[in-house]
Amino acid sequence: MKDFRAVRALVAALAIVGSVVGAPANAGDLKISFAAFAGPDAPFWKIMYSGAAQAAKDLDVQLDWAYPDKFTVGNYNQKLQQIIASKPDGIVIMDIEAGQVAIAKQAKASGIVVVANPSPPKGQLEIRPADDPYVNRIGAAEYAGGQALGKLLLSKGLKSAALCVIQENGNDSLVQRCNGVKDALKAVNVTMDVQFTPNNDGSSSAAKTLVSNYLRAHPETGAVVTLGGLLNVGSTQAINELKAQDKVMAAGFDLDPDTLAAIKQGRLVAVVDQQPWWRGYMSVLALVHYKRYGLSQANYFLTGPSLVTKDNVDQILALSAKNIR
Repeated sequence: MKDFRAVRALVAALAIVGSVVGAPANAGDLKISFAAFAGPDAPFWKIMYSGAAQAAKDLDVQLDWAYPDKFTVGNYNQKLQQIIASKPDGIVIMDIEAGQVAIAKQAKASGIVVVANPSPPKGQLEIRPADDPYVNRIGAAEYAGGQALGKLLLSKGLKSAALCVIQENGNDSLVQRCNGVKDALKAVNVTMDVQFTPNNDGSSSAAKTLVSNYLRAHPETGAVVTLGGLLNVGSTQAINELKAQDKVMAAGFDLDPDTLAAIKQGRLVAVVDQQPWWRGYMSVLALVHYKRYGLSQANYFLTGPSLVTKDNVDQILALSAKNIR
């Protein structure tokens, strides 16, 4: 029985421990830990890793890409504690909920410089407060991205209700995306419902099942907004199988090759790109410039929103093959 309990505890710990992908041993004097949600080969994250790795190379610093094997907010926060204990020079934190600010303050008290990524809060001040624990906040304005997408849907003729699908319960950045769309539609009395995939499932199949069932139950729906590459594709699959392409518009957030193909084919009317390569590059740059020169940007560095449509998708496709877009 004791052996069984020990094995079970080890399995639980491994979900938190995750992995670290390091830079070459001859990298420069600074060690930067980039606390991500997934590995450097994962969809979406490989673009951000590409940017961070390029910055580390350009600036001659060591980059450790760290992440929990299984993402939950709890596992991620515990991973951050492990990173703090390793005493890097700087940490990039994915600040998606209130608990990360307390961890950032803890890291700062330990002499570690921290940058917030992905996004500034809704209604952020033009200038960051003096007591901000982060030396910079870098990422897309998620709420503004949602508003831009909502206005585009209205310009395309949306007059009936919409659906927004969230794949990570507790991720405030995703909530802000939906809220931005919702408020844009609300201004002209178009309603929007929010649904969560079961068990934080971000797969295309989860989105396809949810969207298909929802559209059958709510035939008045005129648009579906999804918040990640795999979900974007699952949504278009559901709409196509229901032969609802002429009635229901699909739109989304975040790019991957399948999402770009769907935009080019007209199955997605638009996708909001937060330009994650820039998120990765500028986060490392901000930490290094603060450590070396004491430089800290006073406002928020916005990498998005940027809308990708059929009009500009060809340029993005060429860069996608290079893990830049």
